[in-house]
Amino acid sequence: MSPWVKNNMLTSIVDELPDHLDKSLIRDLFQEYKEIKISFHVQNYELTLTKLGKFVETAFQLLSTVAFGETPPHPNFNDLSRKLENIPEANQPVAVRVLIPKVCLMLYAIRSKRGAVHKNHETSTGYIDSQLALAGCNWIISELLRIYLKREAAEVQLIIDGISKIPHALLEEIDGDVIILEPKMSLKEQVLILLHHEYPSSISNNVIKSRIKGKGLTHLSEILKKLVNEAFIHKTDQGYTLTVKGISEAEKIYGKYRKIE
Repeated sequence: MSPWVKNNMLTSIVDELPDHLDKSLIRDLFQEYKEIKISFHVQNYELTLTKLGKFVETAFQLLSTVAFGETPPHPNFNDLSRKLENIPEANQPVAVRVLIPKVCLMLYAIRSKRGAVHKNHETSTGYIDSQLALAGCNWIISELLRIYLKREAAEVQLIIDGISKIPHALLEEIDGDVIILEPKMSLKEQVLILLHHEYPSSISNNVIKSRIKGKGLTHLSEILKKLVNEAFIHKTDQGYTLTVKGISEAEKIYGKYRKIE
């Protein structure tokens, strides 16, 4: 199952969560999480950080509902975090009492103290801040699913592992077969997106060839050689893998074809 399908699955599992969780808040949190991931993936790092504010607010509202049975319209994050931390250990999981609130406060600090809200003239940290923000959001969603989703442990783990990956709406994986969904992509773009999907693993020349669409296969060896020479990809004993430069180039391709709706 592809990471993109797993992320869409979040909306379908809301009704499986316990009744004491506010389903409306859960849906809002999942939607905000999705928008953060898309913003990051199309390289709009300012928007990624800006959207953290609502995500954090909704997360704190959800924690308050779980722990105290009340949903503050505009929670004071620091006060609520201290209040959650004072809950007896036996009453709530440590993630609800301490860990998720601490991560939320860190995310909000990144959002507020860097360039997302208050412009400054320092060197841009949008990319690395957005990476940290996305990792924090991945972790919060994963913790909530780990605690509250009542499925087999292996299935929950599969979902958690999947949502931590950047979604690839240009691809779909069905029973191990990777299908390219955008027919307009050039041969070079297809190669980079395929390698991005498998990163950090390598893909052999034969596997790349089996997944490529279009009539440009006769030029595949030439394209691969050029990508190696330009340091977008690296050739290994197992095949080809992306470099850091190649990851950036692949994300530009994703942004080219996928827009925030």
